[in-house]
Amino acid sequence: EVPESVRGLIFAVHIRNSAISQGIYEIRQDDSGLRLYGTGTQPAFISSLERKFPGRLSLINGDKEGIALKLLPGEKPLDTLMKVFA
Repeated sequence: EVPESVRGLIFAVHIRNSAISQGIYEIRQDDSGLRLYGTGTQPAFISSLERKFPGRLSLINGDKEGIALKLLPGEKPLDTLMKVFA
């Protein structure tokens, strides 16, 4: 059986590699949800997020461009990230 600490590292590497493959270079959490910052985020990726999370996305414009994903009450950010990059 894999120790929990090793699982955490595997999870982090998976999220990081998946994010990079979609042009995401930074992930943050704030009071309302997750913010995914990237350069040249692919339209197909944004479309897939719209299907997975209807009505919960908004685009971020400004110094850093990205996507804001609103979390539902009780929703765990790490579980949501797994769905984002699944």
